[in-house]
Order: sequence, then C-alpha cells, then structure tokens
Amino acid sequence: MSRHESFAKKTKFGADSTAKKFDNGESWREKRKQYLTEKSKDVKFPTASEAKLEPKFMYDSETFIVHLCFNCRQANRKLEAVDIDDDHQKIELVLCKICRSNYNVQRRSKFFNHELMIFKKSMEEDV
Repeated sequence: MSRHESFAKKTKFGADSTAKKFDNGESWREKRKQYLTEKSKDVKFPTASEAKLEPKFMYDSETFIVHLCFNCRQANRKLEAVDIDDDHQKIELVLCKICRSNYNVQRRSKFFNHELMIFKKSMEEDV
C-alpha cells in the first residue's frame, strides 16, 4: 500500500468515525441553539452608563469599526446621507444599548490588550 493510499484510507475512516459522533438525531443548529440558550442565562444587559458613547474617544483611533445587530443595521439602512460639500457626507448612526456597549468594550479592550503592550514593547526596546 502506498503512502497516498494509506492517507486516503485514514482520512476516510476518520471522516466516518467523526460523522458517527455527531449523528445522534440532533442537527448542529439544534445543538448550537441549546448551547447558546445555556450560555445566555448568565448574561446581563448593559446599563445606560456602559452604553454611553463619547465622540471624542470614538474617533481617536485610526480605524472605526462598529459591530451592529440586525435591528440596528435595519434602522441605519433607512437613514439618508446628507451632502456637506463636494468632499464630505454626513451620516447618522443609530445604535441600541447593546451595540453601543459592545463598541465601548471593544475600544477599551484594544487599549488594554494591544496599545499598552505595544507601548511597553517600545519602552523595553529603548532601554
């Protein structure tokens, strides 16, 4: 038996054994829903103070990334862009409390988990 045939045989048997593990009558969607239901029991909704946005901090970074839930995306699709001049347009952004809070958490996480480490690394290189 060649090396290629041996690999194909192992892959085939591996796929069969994996398929049997997940074949207990429930689809992955049902299992995912059960998992998310169980995990969401301990989740608490953000408070108004956690969701408060500060524009002076929002536009400080080079990139502006906002994750939006489906309802926020739908609400923003209906808004009009306003021409300010030839180069600029103004758009409004409608965000629910969860999307606002998530943006704040993301911004703080980037600071503590990325920017501080980069700063520390640059300080150590200077020494």
